[in-house]
Amino acid sequence: MPRRKISQNTLLSLDGLSPNVIANLEAMKSLAEGELRTILLEVVPARTQRQISRLLQKQQAEALTKQAQEKLAELQQQADLVMLRKAYAASLLHFRGYQLPPLEELRKQTPCN
Repeated sequence: MPRRKISQNTLLSLDGLSPNVIANLEAMKSLAEGELRTILLEVVPARTQRQISRLLQKQQAEALTKQAQEKLAELQQQADLVMLRKAYAASLLHFRGYQLPPLEELRKQTPCN
């Protein structure tokens, strides 16, 4: 399938993201269809999800220590990157003219943690 030239206006906006995240997403532009489809199946590791949940629950009950706040921010950034990569992969595939599977089909293909 012929690739169209990707311009800044056609994909998700990267405004406001950190330089590291922008570099990560920009590097995805050179990935092949199969690699992008693999990214669609990425998940936030279960351990990370549990840690975020515990820290958020603790935060509702009491003030977090500075160290715990930093850990929560780090974990949330990791989870955000997974979601951004998935969205950007979907955007790239769509822009290239590939059919994306329905959400239910993606859920069936996604490995459980």
